[in-house]
Amino acid sequence: MSKAFGAEIPNDPKYEYRVTASVRQSGRTIHGGHYVADVLGTHLKNGLETWYHCNDFGGEVSSKGVDKAPELVKNGYVFLLKRVHKSEA
Repeated sequence: MSKAFGAEIPNDPKYEYRVTASVRQSGRTIHGGHYVADVLGTHLKNGLETWYHCNDFGGEVSSKGVDKAPELVKNGYVFLLKRVHKSEA
């Protein structure tokens, strides 16, 4: 078991964690600059997993494609993870 934020997190080999969202920041400090998010979702037309880029500058939301996932998360500041059974991964 490990602890995060005071909660017990079981180390179960049947599960793994997938990145489902990443928040990135550009600017000189965390107190200023611009934040964007990349979120893994389901494409409404084809039903495939798609990374969406959310940018509040100009109200932009665009799909990036699953092949871009490593590029989107490598410079992340905050990550959201989803626990999945290894048979689903």
